[in-house]
Amino acid sequence: MKKQTPPPYYFTDHDGRHLVQLHVHGSDTPAITEAVVWDNAKRRYGLTGSVYMSSDGQGHRYVVATIPGSGSHTPLARLLLGRPSGYRVCYVDGNSLNLLPENFQLVAPWADERTAAEALALHLANARQDAECSRTGPA
Repeated sequence: MKKQTPPPYYFTDHDGRHLVQLHVHGSDTPAITEAVVWDNAKRRYGLTGSVYMSSDGQGHRYVVATIPGSGSHTPLARLLLGRPSGYRVCYVDGNSLNLLPENFQLVAPWADERTAAEALALHLANARQDAECSRTGPA
């Protein structure tokens, strides 16, 4: 019998921020991110909530999700940020289960630190805004 994936667990942290904990297959520790960013990615890509720990073969582990119908795994951090073109998503604290926005850093060979930081801010604003618009409806 196939084991059921625990549903995402929504909660509010001590600062009043709405977060979500995700069960990660292949890890004893859940991933955590902002609820609004998760909800947006889930809606945008049709994610089911099933996420997995993967490795690049060089010792780097990261959380992946499958976009239904794609047949391939995509790093969840990229999906949360709306697939930032040309950028690689890195984790400031080195913990790929910490999917909180302040732990993301975009890196590209052609982008200086300021350009990458501005791109990250724009991608996060878009992810948060999309979810806000869906809750309130069109203006």
